[in-house]
Amino acid sequence: MRTPEARSPLELIQEDYRGDPWKISVISIILNVSFRDRCRPIINEFFSRYANHLIVADVPSAEIELLLTPTGLQRKKTERIQTLSRRMRHEWKSVEDLPYLGVYGRDNFSIFVLGELVEEPTDGELKKYVEWAKSWYTSRT
Repeated sequence: MRTPEARSPLELIQEDYRGDPWKISVISIILNVSFRDRCRPIINEFFSRYANHLIVADVPSAEIELLLTPTGLQRKKTERIQTLSRRMRHEWKSVEDLPYLGVYGRDNFSIFVLGELVEEPTDGELKKYVEWAKSWYTSRT
């Protein structure tokens, strides 16, 4: 089943950046072990400062860490985002080729980049999103 183009009432930040592999991957890293509501403005600011992987790969780590501080684990997240960004400079074929994207990151990638609903996501918010998407399709038939 495909991911609907319609916005869900859940207002997941991933919906704002669907279709962009780097941004969805960065969102997965930032949201990991963080409060979603606290992360939304930080994610939006992050992408307004750093438009793509080519830029962020060479930004001084301390600058990114400062921005990510309210999300917690800012050093680890910064290192992971920059490593991911450097990896994306080179040829990669699938999400499995990208570092630091565990099950949650791969589920985000499948849903919001590839447009494929994951049957049983492990994350609670992604589960709600998939349930909404299925009901959205059901209401259209």
